[in-house]
Amino acid sequence: MTALPTRRVVGFTIVTLLPALASLVSLPVLAHALDRSAWSGLAVGQSVGAMVSLVAGGGWALTGPSAVAAAPAPARRALYEASVRLRVIAAVVAIPLGMVVTFFLVADSTRVLSLAVCASTSLVTLSPRWFLVGLGNAKDVLRFEALPVVGAHLVAAGVIVAGGDPLVYPAAIAAAYVGAAAALVVVVRRRTGRDASVRVPWRSRWVPTATEVVGGAYSAINVALVSAHVSVVALAGYASGWKLYQWGVVVVAGSCQALQSWVAADPGERRQRFRTALTIHAAIGGLGLVGFVLLGGPLSSFLFGSSLQVPDGISLWFGVAVLFLSLNSSLGRHTLATSGRVDAVLRSTLVGAIFGVPAILVLADRHGAIGGAAGLAMTEALVFAYQLAVAWPLLRGPRSTAG
Repeated sequence: MTALPTRRVVGFTIVTLLPALASLVSLPVLAHALDRSAWSGLAVGQSVGAMVSLVAGGGWALTGPSAVAAAPAPARRALYEASVRLRVIAAVVAIPLGMVVTFFLVADSTRVLSLAVCASTSLVTLSPRWFLVGLGNAKDVLRFEALPVVGAHLVAAGVIVAGGDPLVYPAAIAAAYVGAAAALVVVVRRRTGRDASVRVPWRSRWVPTATEVVGGAYSAINVALVSAHVSVVALAGYASGWKLYQWGVVVVAGSCQALQSWVAADPGERRQRFRTALTIHAAIGGLGLVGFVLLGGPLSSFLFGSSLQVPDGISLWFGVAVLFLSLNSSLGRHTLATSGRVDAVLRSTLVGAIFGVPAILVLADRHGAIGGAAGLAMTEALVFAYQLAVAWPLLRGPRSTAG
């Protein structure tokens, strides 16, 4: 029987959560320093920036950890350096385009902050986390990403509390991610030799990039889609719910990344490990749903202020979205991607985008902000249903007795 990777999950989840916990300090400070219009504009900038980061990210978060886990040390260096080059070039092109989109979605009075937040969020694409996850060392994730980002959040919060300009927030976040990526390049070069035979052509990144981008079409830009159909007051409460949802996404991502290399490490026990990973993510998603239902409104009021509280209906739908996001994250990254079925993951996210973007737009137009949250939840459920249909043969079969 395969042992549960408890320490791995706990370790990676904790280091992944640290920046989110630090944002529990910086974002409430920002919320109290901004009016509803600026708070909504900040959320729109983050939403568009998240999409840009997926475009420039090259799909490394999807396929990179398993590739790093299977590669010798010199090849790992070549993979990481090639990924940095490709992501920097893509970011130089994509970030200005994202800022143009943000410019037309936000009010004149909030544009400077919104554009800066869009740019800084886009630079998350330089995050070295996927590479460190492939190495399977939570301590490196702590050193090279978690601590720098935590420091950025705390410094920004302190400056704003002292009366500083809110623009320090996006500046600090941008510096943290750029610095982390550059520092890891230096360290990887010192630790390993050079393997000049490893090449990563642009065309090899098309499918994983498309998979990540299509998935982001209905999730990353959710706030931007909803903003076109609701008032500033309604969008402000919705934006608070989206902040809480993003913290749920962080928890899901942490456990998902923690299990990626573990699932891929032993081909003889993969079927059992697929099922174990899916069970863990079902529990995580269930906890997220319960948390949103019970705490979404009170927690958002406590963190951001009563004027920015999430309505109960929106909290419910965001909780449902977390549940299905957790399930399809495991099916996609653990079961399908590890089995070489990245094409199926792409098709599932394509189905989600084809359904999700119109659903969010139509439901937000007819039912306001609650419709936008419902559209997101239904889309995640559809993606899960599609992936489960494809993954079912990979999950079935006798339980492994090895180990």
